[in-house]
Amino acid sequence: MSGAGYQPVASSRDLVARHVFQACLSGQEIALWRADDGTVNAWENRCPHRGVRLSLGVNLGDRLMCRYHGWRYESGSGACSHIPAHPEGPIPATLCARRFLVAEAGGLVFVALGDDAATMPALPEDTIPLRALPVSRPAEAVAAALVEAGLAAAAPLHFIETQDGASIHLLIQPATDRTCVVHGLAETTAGALPLQRHMARLMESRRRAWEARP
Repeated sequence: MSGAGYQPVASSRDLVARHVFQACLSGQEIALWRADDGTVNAWENRCPHRGVRLSLGVNLGDRLMCRYHGWRYESGSGACSHIPAHPEGPIPATLCARRFLVAEAGGLVFVALGDDAATMPALPEDTIPLRALPVSRPAEAVAAALVEAGLAAAAPLHFIETQDGASIHLLIQPATDRTCVVHGLAETTAGALPLQRHMARLMESRRRAWEARP
């Protein structure tokens, strides 16, 4: 249930200028970063050189630099463009960061792991993001709890409910085999702050109940 299509890994607001964000999807660590031209990159969180986490690196605006030996990888292609120890030497074209399919919709960042035919979840055009909720339960367990609560399932990890007259989309990110993150989107801009506060309280209450289960 957690392997197909694009799945949420972060809020668009997490990808601030010159920052690298670490996410995890189905046990795969991902380094997420936005280039100065707006391009979002989702790479395996390891430098091809020595395996150091790229989320510890430096976002240079058009390249990501590993902190260990300063190797630099180009936005978009992931190709290595600079090796400080061999500044004049040729760089093999195969020396690249491993890239994943990435897209943005509804204020969320979605990644697909190794699926060129991945499809995006059906989302409304106008939404406001809600606070992401980390849960110490598997994604499948949280999905089962939402089904039990009577929420409509648009997809195995995508649920829709109505709160205070607004349609709420809940999308579950399987982080590891024991944890997940629930991302929320609301189909309204009216009374955004009260709705965000209400959903934050509701989801926190749900989280406590889910995590208390055996």
